[in-house]
Amino acid sequence: MSRGRILLLIVAPTIVAVTIVAVVVVLLMQAADRREQVERADAAAAGYTQAVEDFKQTVESQAESADFGDAQSVGAAVTQASEDLPELPDATEHGIENSAAYRDAAALEEKTAQDLQAFQEVVETTAQAEEFVAQAEKIMQEDPFDYLDSGSFTSGAPIRRDALPPMQKALSEAEALEAPESPESAEEARKLLVEATRRVVRGVKKAASELDAGRGYKLRYDYGRAPLAVRLVSGQAQSELREAFDRLVADEPDPQDPDAEPDTEDTDTEDAGTGV
Repeated sequence: MSRGRILLLIVAPTIVAVTIVAVVVVLLMQAADRREQVERADAAAAGYTQAVEDFKQTVESQAESADFGDAQSVGAAVTQASEDLPELPDATEHGIENSAAYRDAAALEEKTAQDLQAFQEVVETTAQAEEFVAQAEKIMQEDPFDYLDSGSFTSGAPIRRDALPPMQKALSEAEALEAPESPESAEEARKLLVEATRRVVRGVKKAASELDAGRGYKLRYDYGRAPLAVRLVSGQAQSELREAFDRLVADEPDPQDPDAEPDTEDTDTEDAGTGV
C-alpha cells in the first residue's frame, strides 16, 4: 500500500470526526441560543407583568382623592397615571412562539389597552350624563312662587307678568335639552322632565285664567317623577364609571390556573334616590 493511501486512511476519519464535532458544537450553540431567546422572552414577560401591576396600583393611588361624581376629575387622575403605562419589550419570533409567559403578557398588554380605552370612553359619556343631570336639576329648581309676591291676587296679570315668562323659559330649556347616549334611562328622564315642566306652565296659565274669571284658584305644582328619574341617571352614570375603573385596575387571573378569576372588590353604589 502506498504512503499516500495510508495517509488518506489516517486523515479521512480524523476529518470526519472533526466535522461531526463541529456540527455538534454548532447544534449545541444553536440550542443554547434558542433556549436563551425563550429565557429572555420569559424575563421580558415577567418584568412587564410586574410593571402592569405597579401601573394599576398607581392608577388606584392617583384616583383615591378623585370624586366619582365628577367624571372629569377621575379621568384626569387616570390620564396622569397613564403617562407611565408600561410597554412589553420586543422578543424574537422563536422566543414568542416558545414562551407561554410572553404570549400571556402580550394578551395582557392588549387587554390593558382596551380597558383603558373603554374607561376613557365611559369618562366621556359619564361627563355628558353629569352635564345633563346638572341642567335638568337647574330647570326643576324653577319655582313659580319665587317670582310672585306673597298674598292674594285679584287678577291673573301678576302671574302672567312675573311667573309665566321664567317658567316658559324653563320649558324651552327642557325641550332643548339632549339626553346623553348613556345611561339609557336618560332619554326617559328627559321625556318626564319636559312633560312635568309643561304641566307647571299649564298650571300657571290656568291660575291666571281662573283669577281673571273671578274664580279663586290655588296654584299647585310639582315635577312628578322627573326628579327621581334624573337622580337615577346620575346614579347609573356613576356606577358605569366605577365599573369601568374597577375593570381597569382589576388583578389579572393566573393564566396557569383555569379557575382563577380577577380579584375585584365589591363596591357599594349610592341609592339614586326615592323621589320627592
